[in-house]
Amino acid sequence: MSLKPLLDLLLPDFAPALIGDSARAALEAAARVMAPIPRVAIECRLAADKAQVDIQQQLRRHTDDARLLSRHLAGFEGAGETPARLSRFCDAWGAANTALAGIDEVFLEYDVPGDGRATEIPGIFFSLPRKGGWDTACAAIAILQDGYSSDALRGCFDAASAGGTWVGYLGLLLNRVGNPTRLNLKGMRPHALRAFLADIGWSGDRDAADALFDWAVNHVDRVTLALDIGNGRVLPRLGLECLLNRQPAVERRWSALLVELERQSLCDGGKRAAVLAVPGITAPVLAGKPWLPQWIARSLAAPADQFNVLERALYYIKLTLEPDGSQEAKAYFGARDVWLVQEQGNVHELPTVPHEPIDDSVPAPSTEAMMERASAALFERQGQNGLWRDFLLFNDESNEWASAFVATALVEACGRRASRAATDAMSRLARQQRPDGGWGYDDASASDADSTAWVLRLHARFGGLDANASSRAAAFLCAHEKSGGIATYRKEADLTVFAIVTPDMPDDGWKQAHCCVTAAASPFVDWDVRPYLAAEQTADGSWRSYWWFHGAYPTALCAEALGGSAAYAANLDAACAWAMHEAARPELTDFDAAWCLRILLLRPEDHAGCLAAARIVERLRERQLPDGRWRTGALARFPMPDLLAADLDASDRIFPFQDQHGLFTTAAVLAALARWKGGGDES
Repeated sequence: MSLKPLLDLLLPDFAPALIGDSARAALEAAARVMAPIPRVAIECRLAADKAQVDIQQQLRRHTDDARLLSRHLAGFEGAGETPARLSRFCDAWGAANTALAGIDEVFLEYDVPGDGRATEIPGIFFSLPRKGGWDTACAAIAILQDGYSSDALRGCFDAASAGGTWVGYLGLLLNRVGNPTRLNLKGMRPHALRAFLADIGWSGDRDAADALFDWAVNHVDRVTLALDIGNGRVLPRLGLECLLNRQPAVERRWSALLVELERQSLCDGGKRAAVLAVPGITAPVLAGKPWLPQWIARSLAAPADQFNVLERALYYIKLTLEPDGSQEAKAYFGARDVWLVQEQGNVHELPTVPHEPIDDSVPAPSTEAMMERASAALFERQGQNGLWRDFLLFNDESNEWASAFVATALVEACGRRASRAATDAMSRLARQQRPDGGWGYDDASASDADSTAWVLRLHARFGGLDANASSRAAAFLCAHEKSGGIATYRKEADLTVFAIVTPDMPDDGWKQAHCCVTAAASPFVDWDVRPYLAAEQTADGSWRSYWWFHGAYPTALCAEALGGSAAYAANLDAACAWAMHEAARPELTDFDAAWCLRILLLRPEDHAGCLAAARIVERLRERQLPDGRWRTGALARFPMPDLLAADLDASDRIFPFQDQHGLFTTAAVLAALARWKGGGDES
């Protein structure tokens, strides 16, 4: 059994521009020496004159992969010490209670020169746990390589941990001259890179590294820093693995990234188109080639509602900065069998590792523990450029609006403990302020009053903008005055950056006053918006938003803007009565429940309201997910810009969109819990 059937299925989906005839022959030669484990990654160089294509193989801990590889390596007796060492590594990795238990996955990388030859000895990469990574690395190295000099490696581990970065993967390039070691470092922030490189004695061009890294983190979701150690020192070559969370069909930043690389002569135009065309799914009936025998065997033994497909994905683009200042770009594609199950009309992937049963004996977390888990989840999901991304709108996610909202919640709930995250967010937002003084839904869209208001709310709590920047932002908001309130967009705003908005489309709906935007911006404008807000309150006590399906978010913001004034006490009473009614609805989302909680907290003397608020907190306590987030529940609407507020109920030209990552919801709940417990911890 070999991997050739997998390549027969996979290679036809790669255009000759990416994998030419000689590269295909070389990959087939590599397949003959690889274990029959059908999970591979293809590495394609993107420059026009670079034809070599390499291949990797992925092994997972919670499978039979270690045993399969060890058995396969037994056929290479006499081929040197390396196969025997890999076999011993597999035995140790697959054993119970092993020192290598922290390694979740292993990659074997085979160099394929493109002349029909393939190296039989692979490089080996293995994942490391974030905690205890050094001990795991030492245990693996002891098996794989004799006489290893670890001083430079230990220096990299120590410098990484001191700066909040960690070594996610370690590679022993046993197939390269000198057997260099490669470190893949996760979580590096742009402002920390220069000091880190100095600490580890990196001798390359730090200005060039700084510029390339900053450019990369602002174009993708995650960047992994790759460094090599050889001859006892850190080598001057540097790599950046640039990842996006979604595939090219729904993520246009892949195309933008490749276009920019083509502009820099790092990517051939034909290869750019070919890279974007590869990802997809092949099912047995559509393959046109024989399905793998092991997949057929498992399908025959599986329940009738389970089946498998071959998934092709673009994993990342790697940029390499060479010691001479030149750069190279590569694309990495993954191919794996995905096992799907059909349940109640829905199809989803079978989990690789069984879910742990819920322990009902564990006591319910305190409010402080809930907030700690939620803030940790938000800290973990902050991008390396300091921003968060959420709210998928067609093929765009928000970064500026969403980031200002999330960072404001973190500062309110965590105080100084959020300073690093808030500093990183505000630093990036300050750099992205537009010439008109505002910010937008994302960094490619027109500036709007709502996004700008949330940046100023973050600044009011945390700082980060200089006097000129904050003054320009406030002036930008004041320019959106409309009918006593504040419009989301002013008259001259270009809305065509949003999908399906055409240049000739009327846009008065987006340029009328909106109550939720007015309330968010109210502290920063030079007139009293409260008369406008009071007039917009509906008979049931809520405020109805142009941008949101449910009234909890706009009602909370408007009620908070009116609070503290006896003149609007009746408005506040009506809003609290509405919130009590809404809070009793079982279908209320966690996002809307959080805003109802904030409304009820505006009347601390109301006993019934306090009881309702306590019930909301208990409900949120029960519904927090194991990873600290709450389920997505912030349901916004995208009306066509010609629709006025009065047209919303009668129109089907409204598109719903929500925080698919749950970050907006989690931030809203976190901020509400901070107010419930009396404010953030400022210690």
